[in-house]
Amino acid sequence: MLLALGGLFWLERGRKAAPPPPRPVAAVAVEIMPVTRTDLSDVRVFSGSLEASAAFDVAAKIGGQVKEVTVQIGDTVRRDQVVARLDDDEYVQQREQARAELAVAQATVDEAESAMRLAEAEHARLQELHRQGIAAAAELERARADYAAAQARLKLAQAQVAQRQAALRAAEVRLGYTLVRANWSGGSEQRLVAQRFVDPGATLAANTPVVSVLDLDPVIVVVYVGEHDYVRLRPGQRATVTAAAYGSRRFPAEVVRLAPRLEADTRQARVELAVANPDHLLKPGMFVEVQVELARVEGATVVPQAALTRRGDVLGVFLTDDARETVRFVPVRVGISQDGRTQILEPELSGWVVTLGQHLLRDGAAIRAVPAAVQEGVGYSE
Repeated sequence: MLLALGGLFWLERGRKAAPPPPRPVAAVAVEIMPVTRTDLSDVRVFSGSLEASAAFDVAAKIGGQVKEVTVQIGDTVRRDQVVARLDDDEYVQQREQARAELAVAQATVDEAESAMRLAEAEHARLQELHRQGIAAAAELERARADYAAAQARLKLAQAQVAQRQAALRAAEVRLGYTLVRANWSGGSEQRLVAQRFVDPGATLAANTPVVSVLDLDPVIVVVYVGEHDYVRLRPGQRATVTAAAYGSRRFPAEVVRLAPRLEADTRQARVELAVANPDHLLKPGMFVEVQVELARVEGATVVPQAALTRRGDVLGVFLTDDARETVRFVPVRVGISQDGRTQILEPELSGWVVTLGQHLLRDGAAIRAVPAAVQEGVGYSE
């Protein structure tokens, strides 16, 4: 009887000491998306403002009273077009005086030529008489001196004619300056009047601006970039420009100039892009955003940016098994990112990655996978 009771006691104690059976591990509900291949661009966005590709003030080269301004703000002007007229009475008078002085100088030349011909004939006559022994040597010397003097007077008269001709040309140039012209070299044949500074009746000093003229095709976008982006920019790179005034409309642009230095106070450099503007929609002073494509990769291995997670100092993704029941943590090296997608440089990936719920996972964890909903054409569904 005692043996039976003892055996029952030890049997019951053994049952109590046995460990409980393990509980099944609950699968973690996560969202997943596939690893894909697509083309990616490394795009930088900069803020900037617009400037005219050419801008200058048309100024009066001489002083005078304004008789007429022929253009208004917004008008189109052609190369060498007259934009204003100054009172020209004084300059017309100067031209006429120069013409009269030239006529006097020309008459002096005619007189000097006649006197020289007479002196030349007299000199020749006395030379012949002296050869025959009739004329004295003194008479021949006086004739020779008179002839030389007549030649000198003719040269002086001719020089005076040249001087008066130059004075006439100068007077005509000054008279031409009373017509204020918009003139430039290079670029398009037509430009726009941006500002008008004077009205008829105003008295101007020399070099006073009359109107301001702009070239708006193309326009120039000016942005300032830091050294990290500066070293990746170069002339010829393509870009797009958007302006708040035109919503989502995109204007193609191209990098044309980079400043050769970064400013010491801001550590930024000026970069200029040209934008074709045939309809003159873009105006100087507008605030714009510029997207510049710094690099492009075709057929890149891509994961959603939400799939990237860190375990300690290691960046990686949770990659599912073929059955999408467990995951393993895979360290990755990433490249460029665009529109919520990131290029995976190493290792080569395929399959599905977890995009939501990574904080609950560990290497080898069981999952209950739900494909992410399609959002704006980025998500996927089976």
